[in-house]
Amino acid sequence: MTRNTDLKSILFPVTLRDVFVEVPVETNLFGETTYQKNRAPRHKAVVNENNNHVFSIVTDQYKLISNQEAFEIAMRIFNQLFNTVNPSEMEVFNIFTSSKFSYCHIDIIHKTYSINIYDNEVYIPFIRATNSYNRNNKLGFDVGFVRLLCNNGMIFEEETIKLRYSHMKHVLNDQEDIILEANKLKHLEVQFKTYLDKIKEKEVSRDEALITMQTVLNLKFDTQNANSKIANKNRERLREFTGDFDTIYKKYKDEFGESAYTLFNTITEYCSQARRGIINTNQIDAMQKRAGEWLKTA
Repeated sequence: MTRNTDLKSILFPVTLRDVFVEVPVETNLFGETTYQKNRAPRHKAVVNENNNHVFSIVTDQYKLISNQEAFEIAMRIFNQLFNTVNPSEMEVFNIFTSSKFSYCHIDIIHKTYSINIYDNEVYIPFIRATNSYNRNNKLGFDVGFVRLLCNNGMIFEEETIKLRYSHMKHVLNDQEDIILEANKLKHLEVQFKTYLDKIKEKEVSRDEALITMQTVLNLKFDTQNANSKIANKNRERLREFTGDFDTIYKKYKDEFGESAYTLFNTITEYCSQARRGIINTNQIDAMQKRAGEWLKTA
């Protein structure tokens, strides 16, 4: 899947607008009803000002945080994590969003910062900013690593940046609100390398890898459903998944053998891309977090 780096596409203006409800006032002798619009108390609509698309209806307790604000917070975190104040060193690596832009995940990297694993394996740490206008995703910031050669990504540490807001009565203004542990990135790198070293030599067969990957990504295929249509649909989804798995797995097996590191790369490549009808872009974040959790326990 081609990386999306079009930041402008998600930085459109948003606003909260009053919500009105049509209520019947009277019905005449011909059965024609007259309606009037009454403002719904304590509720607002989250609206894209460019096209008037309504993302969601929220209460007056809701704090609207734009993608622009989320990105600006991510830039402040970037400055602390990479110990820099030069914005030219920052680059938008990838953006996951929906067709209506109701949510977004923005991955930010340092242009020249990378770490080497096994001499020739290069990984890049990234910051992921998450925001939404449909209340499905809290405002949040995570740290992950992406394999430079193939753009396979995973969220390695969700709790590095302790900012996660539900848009309800929360305001983030002061620089002091963002506190990162000194040398946090170096500590994460050491941990990451340690986990990868552990799985490099661990043998995992193809069949074991297939089952493990389904479990890690929580992919379920109800092939025994009593409804034959549902069962057949799941059999087809399972065939598609197995085909995708074998294609990716063979590529890494040829390079790294039947190892847990091959499985790790298979998982991260699979969950870094929207695959047919099995996963969509909104699931990528959750799957990459599952990949990170599995790495710590493999």
